[in-house]
Amino acid sequence: MDAGNIWSTTNFSINRNNMNSLTKSSLYSNEVTNASVVSVLKAVKNFIDQAPSKPLDYSDPNTKGVLKRNMNNQDREIDWKYSVEEISSIIRMSDTQPGAIAVLSVPKCNYSEKFRVFGSVVEKEQSFNFDTSTPRDVVGHRNGAILVKCINGYIWLSHLKNNKLKLPALFWLNQAKHSTAYIPTLKLNYSVGEEPQTFQEIWTNVVDGVCFIYFNFYNGAMGVSQCKQLERVLKLVDSNRLIKTVVLMGGYNYFSNGIHLNVIDHAEDSFNESWENINAINDVVKQIFQMSKITISALQGNAGAGGCMMSLASDYVWCRKGVVLNPHYKSMKLFGSEYHTYFLKKRVGIKKSQELLDSALPILSSTALDIGMFDKVEGNTVEEFRDFVYKESLSVNSFEKKNPQKIYEQLEHHRNIELSMMSLNFRNGDYNEARRNFVHH
Repeated sequence: MDAGNIWSTTNFSINRNNMNSLTKSSLYSNEVTNASVVSVLKAVKNFIDQAPSKPLDYSDPNTKGVLKRNMNNQDREIDWKYSVEEISSIIRMSDTQPGAIAVLSVPKCNYSEKFRVFGSVVEKEQSFNFDTSTPRDVVGHRNGAILVKCINGYIWLSHLKNNKLKLPALFWLNQAKHSTAYIPTLKLNYSVGEEPQTFQEIWTNVVDGVCFIYFNFYNGAMGVSQCKQLERVLKLVDSNRLIKTVVLMGGYNYFSNGIHLNVIDHAEDSFNESWENINAINDVVKQIFQMSKITISALQGNAGAGGCMMSLASDYVWCRKGVVLNPHYKSMKLFGSEYHTYFLKKRVGIKKSQELLDSALPILSSTALDIGMFDKVEGNTVEEFRDFVYKESLSVNSFEKKNPQKIYEQLEHHRNIELSMMSLNFRNGDYNEARRNFVHH
């Protein structure tokens, strides 16, 4: 489908324990990217070795596949006669842009509207019974996500998009005054162990005194409620005497990208929402460095801004090969917080710290390792990295904790300085404009 001959091809397998993690964007940033790098290196070698390239010949029986037409909106439109598995596949393969299109209904108030829908999770853990509902009806909600009836089951949708703004799904229904009065809250039976087969953003797995904390927030954005929930889990884990080491796993595709700019932009008072959000994520960082256990940040996926800085509060930072980091705030016209004026300088020095913040350029995890920002970088895939983390974390000894109690008062001084700058930033039109340009698309 592109001009010119073929210099190399690479096949790859897709091995996901949880298919809910397999979205279009995740596929490209993981399996496709890895295969592309292999292909480029093979192409260069073939060119150097003067191996002949091959034309794309559809008449050759060994040629797999055919060129398809461009997809259009109709291809991404949800027909509620489809099975829940088919609907989930369409949504996942339309993520993060442009999104699948679906009509949703709240029957008790005669409400129906068309949205772009995102963040699908097929419900498999709990047996709900909404017999009077029909496919496309919103039958419940949890932590901002909504549960929708399908012909053969139920599907969670974490986000909806309307007027170019993507928000947690319940936000848009509340905006239309179709609130929780009509949609029941569905309690969560917290899963422990493998990835839950329901909508659950935070879960834990304890193995031989090591607690792995997963926080799988959509696109890595952490709103006020998500920060507070994560802080509560960290405190609960810290109180458990049987746990010696805590590993912050983040999500499959993102560790964290900091504060939730979409929710902030949607708020009636963007300053107050920004202020509450930055303080909430700072409280998470504070809880991390105050943990009585050894803490390890294990970045399976990309991280940016405050999420990247948050990882540095752990005693150790491990990361997967090929992960992209944006250790700066400049693109949002912010000074930044998350105690970065202490932890970033502590790891890379004053000069390199300022260079990272001022350049506003992404870096790879390999670069982060070279400059001392991270401690270990291992694994070509998420699965390989997880295997490394599971094995290596079991051998970390309790006397290896790096964050001493005596620095806590000093850290609060850093927080106060950062917040004084952020308060000015949040009132500045440059921040509001940069945020608006970022979230509306």
